[in-house]
Parts: sequence; structure tokens; C-alpha cells
Amino acid sequence: MYNTFPWPNASQQQIEEIKKAAKGILDAREQHTNINLANMYKEKNFILFGDLKTAHDNLNRAVMQAYGFDIKTTTESKCVAELMKMYQDLVSG
Repeated sequence: MYNTFPWPNASQQQIEEIKKAAKGILDAREQHTNINLANMYKEKNFILFGDLKTAHDNLNRAVMQAYGFDIKTTTESKCVAELMKMYQDLVSG
């Protein structure tokens, strides 16, 4: 069974930014075909792939903006708590 993830009420421009940022991750991965994904994302290796880290940072920023989260002040735990609240509202309504 799959749970419904609460998608933000994003504008068309925000959706396009998310698509562009997600494509940036795929493009960055293609530049490193000599290493598998598991090794690429190991913490000690991830920093070596600056283009991939930047692509993920861009996607994180685009998604956070679509949700209306302040990327500078929203911690991971606050983000998860807010998403869980949104999910609860979604399934209870």
C-alpha cells in the first residue's frame, strides 16, 4: 500500500523549477557513469561529486520554496513534522 504524499499548492513556475532541478540531478549522475549510485551517495564520496551535491541542493531549495518553507530556518525535523501534519490533514479530511 502506498500513502499519499502531500503535494504543495505549487504554482506552474514552481513546478517547472522542480522539474528542472530534478533533471539537473539526472544530468549530474550521467557525468559519473564510472561509479554506481550506492557508492555515489555514500557520505564520504558525495562531497567529491560537487555537481551532484549542487543539483540536490537546487532541488531541495525548489521543493522547500514550493511548500513555503524557509530554507535557512527550517530544520529537517521541522520539515518532517510539517509534512506529517499536512499528511494527517490530507487523510483525515
